[in-house]
Order: sequence, then structure tokens, then C-alpha cells
Amino acid sequence: TIKFELLLVTFGMLLLVVLAGSTLLYLLWWIVHISLLHRKYSHIPGPPRDSFFLGNGLMLHRKRESLGHMGYVILELMQQYGDLLLVWRPMVILGYLIICQRLGSSIRI
Repeated sequence: TIKFELLLVTFGMLLLVVLAGSTLLYLLWWIVHISLLHRKYSHIPGPPRDSFFLGNGLMLHRKRESLGHMGYVILELMQQYGDLLLVWRPMVILGYLIICQRLGSSIRI
């Protein structure tokens, strides 16, 4: 039984090392992937990212709370950055400001 317990502990430790290693490799791949996406789409205008990992998520959340609706946030960003803009957690927004103004004609930003 001592050999079996030793074998079980060894297998458990090996499994832990394999899981930790694969998690680390996945995290490294994810960081490289996000870096390549940032580099690939850096030519598209948009607000600066708040965070490498969260992108513009915090800014979008704050603006949505202050303006009340995500459509108003997009309208404000389009007025600032143009019809095509990039908001990270990657989302490319393509639209026509005139259409958005007609839909939200009571909005004055």
C-alpha cells in the first residue's frame, strides 16, 4: 500500500505540474494574441485603452452609466472619432452619424 500511495502522490504532483504549465502556456498565448490584435488594428481611430486586458470596458461602463444607454455612448464616440472607430474589447463600430442622429434626434451631446 505504501508503493500505491507513493505512486498516487507522484501522479498527483505530475498532474499539478502539467495543469500549471498548460495554464501558463495558455496565458502567454493569450497575451501574445492580444498584443498582435492591438498592433494589427492600431490604425483604426478610437478612444485610448484604459487597460491592456480590459481594453475600453471600464470607460464604456462609466459612459453608459452617465448617458443611460449604450447607443448614446456609441453616438458620442462616433461624433468624436468618426464613422469608423475601434473600441477594445474588440468591437469595430461602423455607422453613419446622420442615421444615428435621426434615431436619437432628441439627444444633444
